[in-house]
Order: sequence, then C-alpha cells, then structure tokens
Amino acid sequence: MSDLSRRKALTLGAALGPVTAVGSAPVSAAPTTAAADPWWVWDDEVDRLVAGLLDNGEVPAVNTAMRSWVDNRDPLPAAFPADLTAWLQRVNKLPSWADPVARALVRTAWPAFIAMLFLNKGASGSTTLITIPTGNRP
Repeated sequence: MSDLSRRKALTLGAALGPVTAVGSAPVSAAPTTAAADPWWVWDDEVDRLVAGLLDNGEVPAVNTAMRSWVDNRDPLPAAFPADLTAWLQRVNKLPSWADPVARALVRTAWPAFIAMLFLNKGASGSTTLITIPTGNRP
C-alpha cells in the first residue's frame, strides 16, 4: 500500500465507519451528566511545558523532530528538548490494565483483517484492491 493517498485513506475511514458503528451503544445510552467544557479545562504541567517551548522558540524544532516519531514504541527523537523528553518518558506508558497479548494480536491481525476486507482475488489469482467508484456523484 505504498501508493496510499489522502483519498484512499478517507475512503478506508468511510468504509470502516459503519463497521465500528455496529458495535456502538445507542445515543440514548450516552451519559446525561454535564461534562466540563474542554475550552475551560487546564493541565498545569503540560501548559507550563508548552509555554516553555513557545517562549524558547523550540516549537519548529520539536515539530520537525516529531515527524520521525511514528509509533509510541519508537525511541524518542534526540532533538527533543530535555524537559519534553523527560515528560514523555514519564507519561508514555501503558496503563496497568492494558493486555499485552491483546495488543500483540491487534498489531499482527489488523493488517490481515484490512486485507481480508479490501482485497479481492480475481479469477486469474491476482489480488486487487477493492475501490469505491468516484464517478457520477451528484
């Protein structure tokens, strides 16, 4: 899937949307308590960290270094400032309830699941990606 484009990614998301909706709870099951407005909730520790990055002009360098950090299992980029590295090392841990067997299964089974959904074996035995037609749309 080296030729993945935004359109193909959006198509994949649109196709998987109904799959995840099938197992969702009905809207009426949503909690009825009022939640805090996210615009008025702060995290003092992170706010200080980000303010320091802004004040020191480190945001562009962090953004550039962040591009190489794809997976949480990857090592932190060496170009990160020390305070950001220390914070990420402290908080970038799985909770105690995370099941390592289930995580490994998802990591290995997910690509096969996607292939099963979106790949089609032709009569000649060749495998082709099933695409959603884009022509004749209103």
